[in-house]
Parts: sequence; structure tokens; C-alpha cells
Amino acid sequence: LAAAKEEKMRVGYFPGCVTNYLFPRIGSATLRLLNNRGVSVITPPGETCCGLMAFAAGDWSTAKKVALANVEAFEKHGPATIISTCASCAAALKVFYPQLFDDADQHTRERIKQFSDRVTDISRFLVNDLNLTAELRKNRPGNTPRPVITYHDPCHLKRTLGIHKEPREILKALPNFDFTEMPDASRCCGMGGTFSITHYDLSLGIAKRKIDSLESMGASLIATSCSGCLLQLMDGIHQRGLKTRAIHLVEAVS
Repeated sequence: LAAAKEEKMRVGYFPGCVTNYLFPRIGSATLRLLNNRGVSVITPPGETCCGLMAFAAGDWSTAKKVALANVEAFEKHGPATIISTCASCAAALKVFYPQLFDDADQHTRERIKQFSDRVTDISRFLVNDLNLTAELRKNRPGNTPRPVITYHDPCHLKRTLGIHKEPREILKALPNFDFTEMPDASRCCGMGGTFSITHYDLSLGIAKRKIDSLESMGASLIATSCSGCLLQLMDGIHQRGLKTRAIHLVEAVS
């Protein structure tokens, strides 16, 4: 439990493997962001990989095992709301888990549904539950020129979960940056999980269009809400030699 000093509510947190092992700074930024606003955060013992890789590869047996492990972990220790900072993980927990157990017995299907109904993306929670945009706007100065920040839509966030307005609302309210929409912001970055490993050159070819859009606008920062997209953007930016820095949405706020 990462407890807030003056606790107003508690949420469960599913950071995902990439945050856990490659970008712990995202997890730290999330805890700061929530704790500073009176939200205590529980990451239950027994929480494991979301299973998306196994699910996408057709290994539904393994996917079901890790899904049930996560459901059980949050049943024992998790509060009503479960947030994720990875769009791909959130899509797995909220959308793909019910698909995995579509032919299971009624009790199991109900367990899965109760779990999946509790899952939400961090941006939606920040806007709808914490009213973060109103808070940020209070500290936004007048018409002072500021560095430009833009946003990349993760496929799983926009297309699977239907979330695209909330991240932009947050970025537009930032006091230290000016938000500018990137051309083709919702075009796939080419990551696609293991696709970027098994078809690396093709993956980079897809990313090229994204990096072209980014280079054309000269933004200082590009934010996104998926750990996989973040990896892909960092790679593309490095290969192009741009000065733009890729960050997670919560890092822009915390």
C-alpha cells in the first residue's frame, strides 16, 4: 500500500510488465500524482503479467492462468477501482479477459465481469474522478510562450477502450506546456507487441510515418499512454536523431 497522507480514496494499480521492469519511473510518477491528491494506491501481492502476449499468440491456456491469478489478487486485496497506466494492459484486463472466458461456467464469467468492470485507464480516472483538468487550469499562466507537447494515441486506448479525449484534456490544461495536435496522432506506431521483435524492419517502417509527423511540428515532448508505444517512439526518435523526448502521460503531470 502506497498510502496518501490525507487519504480520500483508495484504488488498485496494475502497472504492467514494461513499467515494472523497464520504466519504474512511470510507476513512481503515478504514485506521486495520486498520493499528492489524497489517493492511496494498492498493488496486490500475486498480481502478475496481464497475459496479452499469450492471448495475442493464441496461447489462451496460459492467458487464462495469468488472468485468473490477477482476478484473485484483486479480489483479495483490491478496492473498487483498478487503474492502469498501460493501454495494452488495460485493454487486456477490461476487454480481452471476458473474451477469454466467454465459454466458461456462469460463476467464472461473473467473476471476470466484476473484475473487468472495475478497470479504467489512468487518464479517465484523473479527469472524471479527480477533476485534474480544473486543478491544472488554475495554475496555468496567461499567453506566455511555452514549449510544445503533443500526444500519440495508443491503438488499444483509442480503438479498444474508446479513450482519446481525456489525455488531450489533461495535456491542454498543463501550466508549463502548450498542447499541439500532431498530424495523424492516432496512426499506429508499429509496435504491436512481439510484432516489433519478429518484424523489426517492418515495424520501424510503420513508425517512420509517426516520426515524420513528429519531426514536422518540432515538439519538445510527445506523451503517450502505452508502455509499448513509448518504447517504439523512443526508438524512432533515437534513430532519427530528434531532440524531442517521449514520455508517459503521467510524467507530464507529476
